[in-house]
Parts: sequence; C-alpha cells; structure tokens
Amino acid sequence: MFEDYTYERLLEDVLNNAPEDIDTRPGSIFYDAVSGILMKVAKLYTDLDLVAEMTTVATATGQALDVKASEYGIARLAATRAKYYVTFNGVMPQIGERFYTDGKYFSLQEDTAAGVYYLEAEIAGSGGNEIYKGTAAVPVNNIEGLTAATFGAIYESGNDEENDNNLRTRVQEKIAG
Repeated sequence: MFEDYTYERLLEDVLNNAPEDIDTRPGSIFYDAVSGILMKVAKLYTDLDLVAEMTTVATATGQALDVKASEYGIARLAATRAKYYVTFNGVMPQIGERFYTDGKYFSLQEDTAAGVYYLEAEIAGSGGNEIYKGTAAVPVNNIEGLTAATFGAIYESGNDEENDNNLRTRVQEKIAG
C-alpha cells in the first residue's frame, strides 16, 4: 500500500522541489536537514504498511490474526496433550504420579466416565505422539510394589497449536458462510 514511499524516493521528491537557489548536494545544510526527517517519514510509511496488513483477515498473522478471528467469535485452537493407555504390574499408582521415557514426562490420569487410566504428556503438542506401544514408563518417584509400567496404544493424539493458515481458513469460511 505504501511501498512506494521509500527514503530514496521521498528524498528525491524533496530535493527536486527545493527552490532553485538552494544547494541540495549531499553534505549541504538543506540536504542534511531534510534527510534525517525523511528517514523517519519513510519508517512511518513502512509502519503504516504493516498496520494495514495486520487489519485484514487475509494478511494478519499471529496475535493480530487472533484479534481479527475473535471479532467473528473464533479462537485459535490450543495445543492438546498426547494420552496413552497404560498397564501396570504390581500396585496401582496414585492419580497424578509422574512417569517418563525418552526425556518426555507424563502424569497418570483417569477418565472416570470411560473407566480408563492413561498417561498424559506434560507438554502439549504433537511431540508427545512418538511413544511406541510396549515402551517402559519409568516412574519419577519410587513407587513401592510397582514392578513395571508400560505404555499402551495412544488414547488421544496430541496436537500443536493451530497455525495461522488454518485459523485464517476457518475465519474466512465463517465469513463466507
């Protein structure tokens, strides 16, 4: 929108419109007086261009896109945590007990409605989806009477936070709908 308002072009325009009897060569008083100001004016145009980009759904990114989406009642989908079935040999650990494998930490949770125990990744995102069935779940604390804990199949996959393109598509679909 304002990409033509570069420092060079603004300077050229000012120098071309200076009175004929004024010295406009680099290093002259006039040149030095206007060049600093024109640098600021050019930055202002660059900033205005960025503001214009961030005010439309089609070009906004990050938090600016979140604001535009919220105007239509849409929020960015948050990251979710991976969940795995788990089997225990020996005693049943307490809910909330922590386990780890390959540098990833999980806590024991229960879906009371389904009657299922599972290990939930402590960090949300798709990075927790990489545990193979049969992998040992090592307790962080010593649990007396627990002889083994093993990851089962994935119960729910973890997902990364929704990216700008997917959010933009959902907003545009709502606007068009």
